[in-house]
Amino acid sequence: MQRAAIAERTAAPARSWLPPIAFALLLLAYNNLLFGLPGNLAWPSAEIFYPRAVLLPLVATFWAVRVQGFSLAELGITTRNLLPSAAVGLAVTLVITVPAVLYFLFPIGVPGGSVDYENYANDTIGEFTFWAAVRYPIHAVIFEEVLFRGVLFALALRSFGATWAIVLTAATFSGWHVIVDHQTLGASNAADDTAFFVFAQVGSLVALFIGGLIFAVMRWRTGNLAGPIIFHWLSIVAINSTLYAQAR
Repeated sequence: MQRAAIAERTAAPARSWLPPIAFALLLLAYNNLLFGLPGNLAWPSAEIFYPRAVLLPLVATFWAVRVQGFSLAELGITTRNLLPSAAVGLAVTLVITVPAVLYFLFPIGVPGGSVDYENYANDTIGEFTFWAAVRYPIHAVIFEEVLFRGVLFALALRSFGATWAIVLTAATFSGWHVIVDHQTLGASNAADDTAFFVFAQVGSLVALFIGGLIFAVMRWRTGNLAGPIIFHWLSIVAINSTLYAQAR
């Protein structure tokens, strides 16, 4: 009995890396395999997309709370520091998004001198507004923030400490977008030049990694998901609004 208890205590630290690493690999496999499917399967109808966007974060949160022993506050789902976190997210959005928007307005090195994103060419103003106000927050922002800066960050923080939790979360977040970014860039005129397409793909993943670092630091410093959610939502909507306006 005593030997079994000693063995269990000795083995526990070796197992501590398993939950965050396994969860990170699951996220990477899920999104890249999903968007590697043929078009209609990769971009399912709203009847499938909305339940998926709600169900997966709920299941992950339930697992983190009931199996891994976290509280909702430890996942960043709390009212504590809500307004300060949101204010930080808004401030960071302004600082980082303005240069990004300016680049899309005056792109350097892009074939043709402008960014043409075909997916927005036929969207009405109402359709784009619905995407920005409803679909994107549900399908991507809250969905990804709960999974990455909520569950994954809490798991990695417990196992590796703050620094590696921030790095692991950012790296997984960047890797999550590999296939999505490839398809998105393929729908733009960036695909007209192979060298620029490769440069844009690598640059996009690096930018996502840096963004992931910022998201995770905000989550760590404020203890709340509000900041990452605000930054994630407003920055992408601002950039895509610029692309939409250019596609008109």
